[in-house]
Amino acid sequence: MRAVTGVELGAESCVLARVRTKGDRVEISAIRGVKVDDWDTGRTLAQNLADARRTERFPRTARVVAWGLHESAGASDALTKSVAAPLRDAGFTVDTIISPAQALVLLARRHSRRAGRDAAAWLAINRQGVAMAIVAAGELLYSREFTWHYREAGSVKEELLTRYSLVAHLAPEVRHGLDVVEVQRGVRVNAIVTCGDLPDLRSLTMPLIEELDTEVETLDTFEGLDLPRAEREDDPAATVPALCLASVAGVGGPSARQADGRAWLAAAAAVAVVAIGGWLAFRTVGTGPETVIQAPAARTSAASAPAPAAQAPRPAAPQPSAPAQATVDRPETSAPVSVPERPAPPLTSDTRAAATTGRSETTEPVRTAPRARPVPSAEGPLTDPLPVVNSILVAPDRRLAVVAGEIVHEGDRVGRRVLIRIERDALVLREPSGHEVRVPIRRRPG
Repeated sequence: MRAVTGVELGAESCVLARVRTKGDRVEISAIRGVKVDDWDTGRTLAQNLADARRTERFPRTARVVAWGLHESAGASDALTKSVAAPLRDAGFTVDTIISPAQALVLLARRHSRRAGRDAAAWLAINRQGVAMAIVAAGELLYSREFTWHYREAGSVKEELLTRYSLVAHLAPEVRHGLDVVEVQRGVRVNAIVTCGDLPDLRSLTMPLIEELDTEVETLDTFEGLDLPRAEREDDPAATVPALCLASVAGVGGPSARQADGRAWLAAAAAVAVVAIGGWLAFRTVGTGPETVIQAPAARTSAASAPAPAAQAPRPAAPQPSAPAQATVDRPETSAPVSVPERPAPPLTSDTRAAATTGRSETTEPVRTAPRARPVPSAEGPLTDPLPVVNSILVAPDRRLAVVAGEIVHEGDRVGRRVLIRIERDALVLREPSGHEVRVPIRRRPG
């Protein structure tokens, strides 16, 4: 696929990414707008965008995620045109414009669904606002977008208060969406996934878990995403969440030409199979019993052929205003597999006695092998790097921690080590050799 420019355009921020897909991989070769000093505040947005297009050689074709659009807004609406005006003035050709909720649905479809996760609330948390999309099996069930104002804190205490004020604003909105989906659609949401350009996004994980009692994951490892070397060497955990919407906008879905080509192939295959079936049926007419045997085979071949082009569903971008129009990617179901019965074990002396004495239960002697005594391990301490402890929650009723973005409990395995104790400021891990290592929580620099 040729490279395009993925854009996330907000009221107070703009992110550009040169995106190219190679199979299942997404290659990002240029980024602008992730860092604070990427844009010159003394120039207009169109001037900044034009400078970025020339210096970074961004492709002119742009696919845009635009904040603040109405759910029913179309490409020809005056508001949509005004939102895209700076991009056009900078020399870009706007290919598509979608809302953040639609982009989150595309992101959910690209992200592999974990076992036991029925539905998830996807949150794009930015400095200027939040977009939420509740997605189940690729279908948009609920969407919401609202604004807020984030300001950089001058001290650690002020930063902590800011975080909890954001959670106090965010948690009721998310809880309302979860309740609506459960009552109206009968779907229970058991996971929350966050992304966005909010600084230190992971710090919201534990407060959201406390408020919503739901698993929270920060999407800082976008599956199949290849970043430029400079970003890989810097801090991808801070870059990837801010790039998610722009990247997935650049990836988009299959083009109309590809969809039409697949439909044409399906129609051609259907016509060919029907023609062959008709020819076989014609040859069997007048041959007596063979007509009864061969005609059903021809019908079976035609029934198993691909549907005609008029019946083949075409991929369509999800619409937050009408969730029913979003493409539904439902998991495939397979017929139950019959399991052959195991042959009955031969009768022993005990079972024969039980059968002759009329007892309803039969017992079988169980032979147990002697247990081998554990051999002390001669291994030394592991050379694996210690995991990164993001946050720890120690409460009277539960103890849990977030390690590399994953929620773990005492007894869980962390790599080749086992978490044996959660302390207030550190985790104690046991290695296969029996050696214990204490890993403190990661502190913010400064």
